[in-house]
Amino acid sequence: MIGLAKKKMPKAELFQGDFSKGLVDELEHTRYDAIIATYSLHHLSDEQKIIYFYDILKVYTAEVILFFLETGSNNDITKKYR
Repeated sequence: MIGLAKKKMPKAELFQGDFSKGLVDELEHTRYDAIIATYSLHHLSDEQKIIYFYDILKVYTAEVILFFLETGSNNDITKKYR
C-alpha cells in the first residue's frame, strides 16, 4: 500500500507503522497543525483509542485541527451515547 501511495503522492512523506502500538518514531518528534484519521479508529479497542488520543496530544500545536471520519460501531463507548 505504501508503494501505491508513493506513486500517487511522490512529494509526500509517508511512514508505515501499526498505530495500535503508538505513533511511529518519526512522527513523535514533530508538531502538527492538523491530524486526519479516516476509517481507522474503529479497528482499535476502547483502551487503545485512549492511548492513541494521548499520543496525539503529545504532537499537536496549540491551534490544531482534528478530522476524524468513522463508521458506526457497536463498542461500549458508542452504545453509551445512543
